[in-house]
Amino acid sequence: MRFKQALAAAAATAAVVSLAAGCTTSQPVAGVEAPAAAAAAAARYQVTNTLRTIYDRWLYGARIGYATSLDGSFQACAGSSSQLSYHGEMQLYPLGGTVNGVAFTRRITGALRRHGWRVYPQKFITVPATERVYSYAFTEGRTGGLMYVVAGQQGHLPRARFELQSQCFKPSGQVLTAHPDRLPLPHPASRQ
Repeated sequence: MRFKQALAAAAATAAVVSLAAGCTTSQPVAGVEAPAAAAAAAARYQVTNTLRTIYDRWLYGARIGYATSLDGSFQACAGSSSQLSYHGEMQLYPLGGTVNGVAFTRRITGALRRHGWRVYPQKFITVPATERVYSYAFTEGRTGGLMYVVAGQQGHLPRARFELQSQCFKPSGQVLTAHPDRLPLPHPASRQ
């Protein structure tokens, strides 16, 4: 099933979507109106499903890199005190020997492009880092995120950070639980 079809199904069946995404660590506060709860579940599903698919199929599944968890939480949308979005992220480390930041970046961006994502460099005015940082945006349809690869100083492996944010929604004045989700991901140490 394509991602867009899955997202449409999520909006229609929020309770099923929440269970299918494995998101049982935080639930909407009792009393949230059904449309707001459905929007919150769809937002969480959009982010967790997208990042999990990228990870399972094209990064860890392709032996490019591993992460230990997918972390997410509801956050206020930029420029709006009345709307929320779901923000997810994961830290990826290289698999299979030593690799430099340039090669790790190429492997990741190549995997995303092969699977239909548009990947393009981002330029920031200032990057407060002592290490080389490669910044990219990745999009497919109306879904998009950011990826930062920190090259790693001599003797240290590079690492990549993926960030994805759902579309904004109005939570009908009710507050959603504030504690973050931490969804474990398969990785080499988890097999022991």
